[in-house]
Amino acid sequence: MTEWTLSLRKNFQSELLALPPKENAQIQKKLSQLVEDPLPDAKVKKQLKNWKGGNVYRLRSGDYRIFYAIDEPYISLLALRRRSEDTYDEEIAAVNFGGPGDTDLEMSGVDSRSSAGYWEAFALEQSRAGQRRLPSPLTDKLLDRLFVPKELQERLLDVQTEEELLDCPGVNDELLLRIHEAIFEKPLREVLDQPEFVAESVEDLFRFKAGDLPGFLLKLSPGQQALVDFNIDGTKPTLVKGGPGSGKSTVALYRAAEIVRRAAEAGKKDARVLFTTYTNALTNVSTSLLRTLLPGHSEAVVVKTADSLVKEIIEAAGLRFAPANETQMRDTLRHAMTRAAVGSNALEKQRNRDALTRFSESYLLDEVCSVVLAQGLRDLESYLDHPRHGRREPLSTVERELVWSIAREFSDALSTQSLQTWSELRVEAARLVESGRVPLSFDAVIVDEVQDLEPAMIVLLSNISVDRSSLFLTADGGQSIYRSTFAWTEVLRTLGIEAKISDLPGNYRSTEQIDAAAKSYLGTSDLRTIDERYAHDGPMPVHYIVDDEESEARVVSQFVSGASSVLRLSQSSCAILVPARRQGQAIAERLRSTGLPAEFSTGRDLDISSDSVKILPFQSAKGLEFPVVVIAGLWPPTFPFVPTGASSAELAELEDLQRRTLYVAMTRAMRALMVVQPRRQRSKLLSPFKTGLWTVKT
Repeated sequence: MTEWTLSLRKNFQSELLALPPKENAQIQKKLSQLVEDPLPDAKVKKQLKNWKGGNVYRLRSGDYRIFYAIDEPYISLLALRRRSEDTYDEEIAAVNFGGPGDTDLEMSGVDSRSSAGYWEAFALEQSRAGQRRLPSPLTDKLLDRLFVPKELQERLLDVQTEEELLDCPGVNDELLLRIHEAIFEKPLREVLDQPEFVAESVEDLFRFKAGDLPGFLLKLSPGQQALVDFNIDGTKPTLVKGGPGSGKSTVALYRAAEIVRRAAEAGKKDARVLFTTYTNALTNVSTSLLRTLLPGHSEAVVVKTADSLVKEIIEAAGLRFAPANETQMRDTLRHAMTRAAVGSNALEKQRNRDALTRFSESYLLDEVCSVVLAQGLRDLESYLDHPRHGRREPLSTVERELVWSIAREFSDALSTQSLQTWSELRVEAARLVESGRVPLSFDAVIVDEVQDLEPAMIVLLSNISVDRSSLFLTADGGQSIYRSTFAWTEVLRTLGIEAKISDLPGNYRSTEQIDAAAKSYLGTSDLRTIDERYAHDGPMPVHYIVDDEESEARVVSQFVSGASSVLRLSQSSCAILVPARRQGQAIAERLRSTGLPAEFSTGRDLDISSDSVKILPFQSAKGLEFPVVVIAGLWPPTFPFVPTGASSAELAELEDLQRRTLYVAMTRAMRALMVVQPRRQRSKLLSPFKTGLWTVKT
């Protein structure tokens, strides 16, 4: 006999909170009966007719209807709806998310993925949403049940329409979504696309409703759950490879929590686990999730960025922490190039120096920092033998000798200014730990997004793990946007021992359509497997070609307004990703002139809860996700970045890096994506956009 477990969608959580207290006992009793046996009985439990989205059922409970799906051993709670005269009387027809305005129709059989008219209907949907009045007025009692803070309630009590609700200033998106889900009946097909959470018992549902339970844990897919325990008691490090949205970071956090739990069960109450990633984007989210995963014990997992750990180690050794900025490094490189020399006489030395003019300053700086200094190479022989992963421009022996000379002069000149590159600081931190000068130890080390870490950081992190078998790494080579020299073989060579490797298929962030289009753009479509799973389905992303900056602003404003209306989200849930600050500030100003509230920020000063559309540089968006994403600001000659004097091989290498960066930007999108291309932009970076995967508009 199956032992059933409850899971629930965000929509059900909101509707449960809105349930009047007098109905609690009745609904709790029905849910308890449901856990005992969820299968239809042709009386109070019936399967929906004509449903093409899965095994969906309806349970009667007085004036309410509980909608749920069965995925043994889970009973997935979808919606809790009050019966009205014209809905949910008997079985309901399947609902459609194939396009705006069709959510109350029966399934027409039209495939929403290729519906070219989907985006054209945005303007109409937006006007409808602006006139769509709330089905019932917001009351202080309802807002109390939804845990809306008292200080925010006054501004919400005057809201009359859906548009006013979604744009209510000063109220964060999570609260607005909870209110929206509680008062507007979301089509069940949309509900099935939501993340799923696990409840230990029916009683926990009502503890949550009473405010005694902070929330529920995300339900992992079978593949994700398997990797939480994969090789956890093994004798080798664990390496998990997965694409964007596959849940690598989530699996890593669950792994950290599982290690702490197992240690506690074994009697070790002071276990410490380090969870580290390259960027600041995930630290707050990770810390919050750990509080739910490890109630009362979340402090056992230390969450840090890799570079904050470097700073901590350097300062703990009593050394000066002074990373050089870009301007300081370029000035120092130019100085080093005038002093470096290889050759037996002045003429030969000058001839060798002249040979390096085929490289741009940016390329030489990257070679010095990312290859020579980042690898911690101690002598010329080590550099001569180094494979230089990812570098397309071959260097002769003499050229390598000269680069080595430049690197030595460069490092010495920075040192006289009491400065170091970040690469040198990471190497220094690794040596301090290895030598025992800064003792640092964790029972396990979890490394997220290892593809963005230099070898010295991998060495450092492996050395602070009590046992290398407790080292857990996640990565995706396609998302390496900070380094051009990443290679899987390099990671394994750096570890110096064999690792247990597993793949994590699937995408739980983006729609299948966005994922397919992005992978096609990157050229990795062949990596999609039959095991791929997607949390969302939707229309094809849009590739829009415009003539000028004003047209770009108009198109972006229309898309953001329309997409947020269709998806029933506030516009502040949308993000516009741009190559750099200059383009971001310019487009923010133009969008504000169209009436769209938009603010440019870098990752360091990003306020996710602000009421404005977020405009971010590509690299600052790493690790983030947004329901609606627009990629814009791709105007020549500022995009793509083409260094002066770059060779063809250097340009090819740089194109690979910038293509991966655009791919990462595309994969930040959850439900809607648009790439805006200037008509005069002829760069190979903006191709191919296959018409079978993109809706192309001009």
